Amino acid sequence: MKLLRQIHLIQQDTGAITFNSTGTRFFDIRGDYCNIWEPSILIRGIKSEDSSSVGCSNKELPAASISSASTYDEDLVIVSVSAHHGSDYVFCGRENSTIAAFATKSGVVAHELFRHDGNIAADFPAWNQGHNFLASANRSERVVVRRLSNLSLGSFEVSDLILDEMSSSVIH
Repeated sequence: MKLLRQIHLIQQDTGAITFNSTGTRFFDIRGDYCNIWEPSILIRGIKSEDSSSVGCSNKELPAASISSASTYDEDLVIVSVSAHHGSDYVFCGRENSTIAAFATKSGVVAHELFRHDGNIAADFPAWNQGHNFLASANRSERVVVRRLSNLSLGSFEVSDLILDEMSSSVIH
């Protein structure tokens, strides 16, 4: 791996970052914003003249559309994020212990999925495409894994509780 660029931000720290399954988009949380990035450098060319680095596509991408959605309820603040393999959704853990699927095109909640016991922030959502598992942990060291089915556009069914366990230590 070779460091390509380092950017120092004066803005708020990045709270979470994740890539989609194709590696062409990434999502970050800064303050009360979730940004969706699709840098052309992540779209790789077929041939590269220099074997020490990866070539990039010269294909011009359409201009990104900017959507804005905001909440004024502090309990609904997003604290963690994980991309769905279809790239149309991102799973977000929130301060009020809920996990929701947000539409990446509009930035609004597509489906409220589930809630951890208690009112403790839901951190570290992780999507497993192969088994359709959505795992998450909360700040009280509880780990929950559920199976999801994508029924239709923006609609998910939370089918099975696969795991609901307390960790013996803090989850990082």
